[in-house]
Amino acid sequence: MSKNRRSGRGRETPPPKAEKKKVEPFPLGIGAMMRLGFEGLRREPVAMLVGALLPVLGTMPLLVPAAMAFDDDRASAGVTFTMTALVLGGALAYPWCHYALRAAREEPLELAEPFREWIRFFPMLVASFWFWAGMLLAFQFRILGGLPAVAITMAYAFFGFVVDERHDQGGLKALGTSVRIGDGRRFALLALVCLYSVVGFVVFLLAASAAVGVGLSGAVASAVVAVMMAPFIAFTLVAWASLYDVLRRDLVDAW
Repeated sequence: MSKNRRSGRGRETPPPKAEKKKVEPFPLGIGAMMRLGFEGLRREPVAMLVGALLPVLGTMPLLVPAAMAFDDDRASAGVTFTMTALVLGGALAYPWCHYALRAAREEPLELAEPFREWIRFFPMLVASFWFWAGMLLAFQFRILGGLPAVAITMAYAFFGFVVDERHDQGGLKALGTSVRIGDGRRFALLALVCLYSVVGFVVFLLAASAAVGVGLSGAVASAVVAVMMAPFIAFTLVAWASLYDVLRRDLVDAW
C-alpha cells in the first residue's frame, strides 16, 4: 500500500501543456498588403465603389442636420445626429466588407449577395454601435491625444469581416474575435493603423483642398470629399481583408 502511495498509483497524470504557437508579427508584409489592396480594387472597382456609396448615402440625411446643429451651437443635438449616422454607416458598410473579402480572395462576386441575408446587418449594427461608443469614450480622454482611438481601431479592425463569415456569433463576439486575431501583433497592427491614418489624412487634405478650390462648402463639400476619398478607403479595406485572411488562420478555432 505504501508503495502505491509513493508511486501515486490511481492518480491521473495531467496532460503535458501544449506549446504556444509562435506568432509572426508581419506574416503578410506591408508591401504585399498594399499590392493586394490595389489588385483587389482593380479587379472589382464597381463593387467596391458601390459598397462605399451605401454608407455615404445612408448617413447623409443625418449628417446634414448634424452640421446644421453644430452651426447653431446645439452641440448635444449635433453629437447625437453624428453618432447615429456613424453607427448606421457602420451597419451599412457590411456589403462593403463582404465585397472587399471576396475581392481579396479573388472569388466570384455578386452585388446582390450581401442583401440576401438581411440578418447579417443586425450583428454589424451591434458591433458598430459598441465600436463607435468606444470611440466616443476614447475622445473624452483628450489628455492622451488620439491614442485611445488608435487602440480601438487596432483592436476592432477586423470585425466587419468576422461578421461576414461568422454572423451567427453576434456583434459583440465579432468584436472579441477581432481582438483575438490581433493577439501577439499589437505593435505591428499599431504601425499599420498609423501608416494608413497618415496616408488617409494626406488624401483627405488633397480632397478637401480640391472641394474648397471649386467653391464648395458645408455639407455639400463634406459629401464631395467623402466621395473623393472612397477609392482610397476601398483600397484600404481590401488590403485589411487580405491581412485578416492570413491572421485568422492562427486562431485555435480558425475557419
